[in-house]
Amino acid sequence: MAEEKEKDKSKEKSGIIERYWVIILILLFAAGWFYWFQLRPIQVKKHCVKYSHECAASYRDTLAKQSSGFEKSHAEYQQKVGTIDTKVKERCYNECLRKYGLK
Repeated sequence: MAEEKEKDKSKEKSGIIERYWVIILILLFAAGWFYWFQLRPIQVKKHCVKYSHECAASYRDTLAKQSSGFEKSHAEYQQKVGTIDTKVKERCYNECLRKYGLK
């Protein structure tokens, strides 16, 4: 009788331990899912915004070096309007998203 109680207690303990492992695995899976589908895309998008600004600045510098006289003033005008800058930023941003698999 005492032996049966001890066996039942050990079975209960092993059952509890198995439940804890299942709960731990579910929590790990949920944390991994949350990271991959929520946090990672946010981090990648922040990085891509920064990259697009750097890319546009680099393009502006290249354009300023290549332009002179009227072309330079025209390039500055377009830059003020934002046509060149916006297109370059958008292209660089989309390129970065593709690189990291978000687009």
